[in-house]
Amino acid sequence: MSYAERYDEWLSTIPETDRAWETVKSVSESIEELGLSDAEIVKAHPDLVERLHSLVDYPALGMPTIELGVSPDDDPEDTELLLGLLLPHVSMLRANARLLIADTKLAEDPDRVLLNLRSIQQLEQYCSIVDTMIEGLVIIELDDQMCDFVLNDQRHMKNYNSDQLFKLASIFGSNRLWEPATRFIRSERAMEENFLDWIYIDSVEDHLSLRGAKRLIRLETDDEPKEVMAQIMKNSVGPRSVQAPIFDTAELAAIKDLAEPIAGKSEFASRSMLAADELQPDKHGFKYSPVGLMLPAYDRFVLRVLTARTKRDASRFVIAAYRHRELHGEFPSSVAEIDDNLLPKPPIDPYTGKPLRIRIKGDRVVIYSLGPDLDDDQGRALFEHRFVLRAEYEGFDEQQLQDWDGDWVLTAPN
Repeated sequence: MSYAERYDEWLSTIPETDRAWETVKSVSESIEELGLSDAEIVKAHPDLVERLHSLVDYPALGMPTIELGVSPDDDPEDTELLLGLLLPHVSMLRANARLLIADTKLAEDPDRVLLNLRSIQQLEQYCSIVDTMIEGLVIIELDDQMCDFVLNDQRHMKNYNSDQLFKLASIFGSNRLWEPATRFIRSERAMEENFLDWIYIDSVEDHLSLRGAKRLIRLETDDEPKEVMAQIMKNSVGPRSVQAPIFDTAELAAIKDLAEPIAGKSEFASRSMLAADELQPDKHGFKYSPVGLMLPAYDRFVLRVLTARTKRDASRFVIAAYRHRELHGEFPSSVAEIDDNLLPKPPIDPYTGKPLRIRIKGDRVVIYSLGPDLDDDQGRALFEHRFVLRAEYEGFDEQQLQDWDGDWVLTAPN
């Protein structure tokens, strides 16, 4: 039974009245038709936001890859079906999350803010259909929007009572679906096997067939010159038996990268793999093309996960600091001052492996990482907010070293 048949069979078990995603889709379509900014839509059409709020009453509907029975042995044509289902779905969820964030920024009522954040959290659950990295990235993007609200707009929390702060902490303290990021990497590996099935369809002696060559060209270019077709079928694109182990190595390397701190890391493993001579394109540009198309996604995914973990840790830290003030009358000066029941898991600085730092500036909490220079600049912000790996930092000239003489500040600058 193909993926399409299994999906239809699963879909038939869900009553139409329980298909929350159809409500989500109708909201997205309404947004697109209006052609307004998110804030304008929220002000003019509050009914759209209310429909999104109703999602918090639904159970999470969706089924991971393993339950749908998707495997490397599936019909390769299902790869196109999966992408056809997945890409419009995640695009729709992103649009709806933006609407909820716009309403959150406009809201004066803390209870409405909490309702919006819970609704975005529910949208995150709808992201995972087949657990590929693209879904993981969308979940992280939605999570980022929630974190940015806490990190950059503390004026809301200044007036929250203890019960509202507790509810806010519960939202950010719960396990996110992307937390076991290795799940997305392993599922991506299964999808890559399907991708190889699709490219190497009707393969002859482990090389591309005419059908496979046409499929590969369709991904790379609209042209199909005969000389390129002949070249990639036998010579330019390596045999499948060579490509598949490269994906295996990339999977293990990405999982290892996720488990290691940024400090001391020169570069991500998949990036160094791509630089290897045997993966460089030949004059036709197609050598090991399946690997070349997919491999860069690994290090981008790892970087986004590590960044998102840091932002979520910082968000929990900010909320815990406000709860500490509610209990003790003043903000804490370090993680160590915060009770374990307010912050059970210390927020980790990815550069040092130690807790993130905190400074209080007036009535504002500043959370920061030491950054690539590994020294404490008392919360003086770097000019740019991004991870810098060791190899890049060691290659900086004198001016760049001055520019990066500061801390990675995770809260708003003012």
